[in-house]
Amino acid sequence: MRRPAWILLVLVAVGCGIGERNAAMRALLATNAPRSVVESTLGCRIRMTRRESPCWVGRAPTHASSWQRVIAQKAQRAVAVGQTSTLDVQTYIFLDGLDRLIDFEVGSQ
Repeated sequence: MRRPAWILLVLVAVGCGIGERNAAMRALLATNAPRSVVESTLGCRIRMTRRESPCWVGRAPTHASSWQRVIAQKAQRAVAVGQTSTLDVQTYIFLDGLDRLIDFEVGSQ
């Protein structure tokens, strides 16, 4: 019986991280927060890829997961995309030409 309780505890802990991150990101999106505010709220510097960069990928790979397709669709509207992660939560941010938050996506790792 110890193992199922341990697994449940891990699943609950992982879910809390995602829920908290989603709530924080929704609040930032409601104000179209500037990148600096997003980074301050998340507590990290986010490396961005801009549309004019040779690293820009404007579409999902052929065998992409449904989550990767969502990321690619949101990137179509953005001028810049950034990604950051912790051990259990991955966050993508999408910025406009003024470096303001226009969308985000949070998922588990």
